[in-house]
Amino acid sequence: GNAPIENYIIEKKSKHDRDWKECMTTPGPECNATVTGLKEGEVYQFRVKAVNKAGPSEPSDPSRTQVAKNRNLAPKIDRSAMK
Repeated sequence: GNAPIENYIIEKKSKHDRDWKECMTTPGPECNATVTGLKEGEVYQFRVKAVNKAGPSEPSDPSRTQVAKNRNLAPKIDRSAMK
């Protein structure tokens, strides 16, 4: 409808889910987002809907599968094999 995009709806689906679940809405037309509350080691797919005055669009194609990993883990050193 040529109306400007107001925000985006991000949906997720784990390998155990049958249906897509809304996990966040961006605060504006920003194209970057960080999804929180994911289980570490779980495999997810994501898709996005754009929202304007006419409502939400059809969803995008699903992303490739992604494994949730904690980015800020402290390094671990196995000292049992050290002399």
